[in-house]
Amino acid sequence: MPASIRLIAVFVLCLAAATAAADDKPLAKKETPPSPDRVLTPFLWKIDGETPNYLLGTMHTVDKRVTDMHPVARKAFEESEAVFLEVDLIRASAVQLAALRLPDGKKTSDFVPADLLERLDNRLAKISKGSFGRVQLGELKPFAWVILVPTLHEQFKKPGTPVLDAKLYGEGMRGGKKVGGLEDPKEQTAFVDSV
Repeated sequence: MPASIRLIAVFVLCLAAATAAADDKPLAKKETPPSPDRVLTPFLWKIDGETPNYLLGTMHTVDKRVTDMHPVARKAFEESEAVFLEVDLIRASAVQLAALRLPDGKKTSDFVPADLLERLDNRLAKISKGSFGRVQLGELKPFAWVILVPTLHEQFKKPGTPVLDAKLYGEGMRGGKKVGGLEDPKEQTAFVDSV
């Protein structure tokens, strides 16, 4: 085995194309395709070189089709000596949250219309079954809600179940792998941060 193999996990927004099962039968106009029960082809690329690297597309989801890794992706992870995620989950969480917060004295309501805030509050209450809302997150920049709501929706589906990124990070640490992040949270949000 080479001296060092790295696995790099990145956030990928689209899973459907890689997971959809091929079906030769054309669909009727109102018929919907069946949901696949497993990942058929993982978002995994191998970068050959003196030190092989793997690029694994992950999602911030608790869906077992994603968190129960495809055998090819699992093998690449097991062989890797280092795992780098989008951000370092331990070292960057406070910085990441700070990058999403509005400056002192500013409120989300200064930028977002009241009817949209009401919809946001209702959505947060629905996905958390009434146990979580905008107040707990504080005053966040408008773009942060677009990022957070889908992630929170996934995390509240199965409380306590780590999304794939967190699972890989934890397994990497417990396995003695070098773990880290590719991006700085402030730089990561700078391109959408106009507030």
